[in-house]
Amino acid sequence: MTWSSASLATRCKREVFRRLVRWRLLGLARVLLAFVVGYYTLLPGVRRRCAPYLKRRFPEAGPAMRLLHAHRCFRAFGNALLTCLAAAATGNAPAIGLARTSALEDALAGGHGCILLSAHTGPWQLWLSGSDLEGRAVHVLEHRDPADVDRAFLAPNAAPNVHPVDAADAAVALATLAGALRRGEIICLMGDRIPGDGAVAMRTVRVPFLGEDIAVPILPYALASITQAPIVVALTATAGDGPRLAHVEAMAVPEGLDRRRPEDFGPYAAAFVRALEAFVEARPYEFFDFYDLWAMPSAGR
Repeated sequence: MTWSSASLATRCKREVFRRLVRWRLLGLARVLLAFVVGYYTLLPGVRRRCAPYLKRRFPEAGPAMRLLHAHRCFRAFGNALLTCLAAAATGNAPAIGLARTSALEDALAGGHGCILLSAHTGPWQLWLSGSDLEGRAVHVLEHRDPADVDRAFLAPNAAPNVHPVDAADAAVALATLAGALRRGEIICLMGDRIPGDGAVAMRTVRVPFLGEDIAVPILPYALASITQAPIVVALTATAGDGPRLAHVEAMAVPEGLDRRRPEDFGPYAAAFVRALEAFVEARPYEFFDFYDLWAMPSAGR
């Protein structure tokens, strides 16, 4: 099973939720969401999307518990999307506290820019709002899919300091990201997914995650080695009072590592995946890679 950014719901269904949020009927939106989550949980084809992850996160679970785990995962995903949709519809994106962390302040103080490395955890789309980075230029690498309905609803109110970078054109994307770092700006990458054929981050290294190896892109660590920009790993979660940072740490990659030797970047990729593993141990239902990570082949070797 490969991954796709195509949305499960149709544009019409997303529009219903968007209107409810704009009309300040968030409570009604949550009631409707509960029915939608229950419906999708009962569809075997939808449950299969999270089965590879849940099988490894809860290896002892029987059929009934696997159904419950899937429901909790879909519910958390729906709540995260609703949080991001409310931010996009109202233009009032909640800050998640990254700008106030010493990790980001120290990273930017060096003058080499910063690589913000995240994953599909919690309300991760809030990075696109840019509201938490106090007006600093942020370049977000995106894999675009015409069937991605979510992006059309979540992106319109992105702050003017946020600049999407299309992953499909590798040469342009790499030049844009490296140029931003040399200007002392921020780039945002996802460390847990590999864009499709011909995209910028195809070269990978395999590292263990929940007991088995997965392929992760070396792009963040290669850019850090080339530009000497520090990496700040930041993972978001949903707390009772709204989204927040669940994990933040700085990482430095030495200069001069060879991109033709992906294994040289293995220790840094493994450090990121260990942070992700600690996240899913504490918050098992807020990891939203709905495909088989462990079946993805290595690339670019």
